[in-house]
Amino acid sequence: MTKAQAVFSIATSNQVNTKYSSTSTNSVLVYSYSTTVFKQTVASANASVSGEYYAKFAASTGYTDTESTTTAISTKCDYTLTSAQSTSTTQTISDNEAGFLVGDIEIMQDSDGQYWMYPVGAASWVTLKESEYSCLSGYYDFTGAADTQTGLTTKQQYGFDYLVSAG
Repeated sequence: MTKAQAVFSIATSNQVNTKYSSTSTNSVLVYSYSTTVFKQTVASANASVSGEYYAKFAASTGYTDTESTTTAISTKCDYTLTSAQSTSTTQTISDNEAGFLVGDIEIMQDSDGQYWMYPVGAASWVTLKESEYSCLSGYYDFTGAADTQTGLTTKQQYGFDYLVSAG
């Protein structure tokens, strides 16, 4: 098991990001992004990995009534985030800044040698000025666009892209 940090979403200049007041809702938010990554990168996951991913989702969010499929998890996340809009605040990103949804992850390896990840705890939005983007060096990029937004480059580790300072 490897502990790391990841970027799950980006809001660029003049876009709006939503911050939830509830830690459990923020856990659901990060699972909504990580489940998409899980489905894309671990499509052939064996049954025990899928079961373990669901168990971690249930433990983090308290949702034990959801089917143990990634589609059911995504549906539960979408419903929760829509319902939580009344207890959220929004922030519009200023020019020369970007918002990054960041959080802790753990990377695991299944019995077939395939790597997979899951979030640990809630994620949070951080707003950075262009001059501060380099602080994301070493974060895994689950957006597919953080390198373009930040000017950092990506390298592969454990089958995932992670950000590194250019040069």
